[in-house]
Amino acid sequence: GPFGIVYRLIDHLLDGDRDGIDWFLDWLAAPLQSLYDGRGSRRTLSAVVLHGVQGTGKGWLTEILRVLYGEYLLVIGQANLEDAFDPAKLTRLLFLVCNEVTSGSNRDEATMNRLKAWVTEDFAAVRRMGAAAEEVAVHFNMLFTSNATRPVRLEEGDRRYSVWIQDRKLGEDIVAELRREKSNGWPCVPYFLNALLQRDVTRKFWEPHVNKARKQLLESSLDSVIAFARELRDFGVRTMAADWLLEERARRRRASEHADPPEAWAKE
Repeated sequence: GPFGIVYRLIDHLLDGDRDGIDWFLDWLAAPLQSLYDGRGSRRTLSAVVLHGVQGTGKGWLTEILRVLYGEYLLVIGQANLEDAFDPAKLTRLLFLVCNEVTSGSNRDEATMNRLKAWVTEDFAAVRRMGAAAEEVAVHFNMLFTSNATRPVRLEEGDRRYSVWIQDRKLGEDIVAELRREKSNGWPCVPYFLNALLQRDVTRKFWEPHVNKARKQLLESSLDSVIAFARELRDFGVRTMAADWLLEERARRRRASEHADPPEAWAKE
């Protein structure tokens, strides 16, 4: 159809995952259907993570989403996370793209924990330079895009994220067609929007799409102690692995008993 290039882009980004593409299109469609039906904003309470090497099409997808959402979409990066947010603008946002906001250091981890809460919480705490944090209502859905191998840290049981990885760059034919579309004002996007509005969306998004990419990211996010214990288990040393985990849990429990009480945290 006339929006075929958008579908080809999504097909590439999601590495031809047929069930995943269906999940992703429903995820895109549900909030837009709610808006166009006059029901207001709808949050899926889930986020999508697209990562892989540069040149796979993540930026092109962001441009198409910007056409769909206009001024109600914001793209942020790690560097401008603190001061780029105008709380008044946040209350109007319907889509937030977090580009290269990764969890590679302790500082980044704190950022990721804050953003992770935004996926499901009704309010977001926003701290501006030199001012106290203020809470704003959250109406937006979130997409994470990154070239990093571990763009977010997944925890077992965390259902917030559906993940796809693509390490093959877009073909020159797709890139050339996307450039033509952009130079012509994206005539394909209204057709794509209409296709999304016509989808019969019945799924609930608190169940993430489970695939190899999500499992790999979960494995790479494991606590190093748990990862080591699993390696011992896989080598057949099950008793040693179990003892290792029990001792580590006891150590952490002892440490937590000597930690500052919650009242002390509130004073910081």
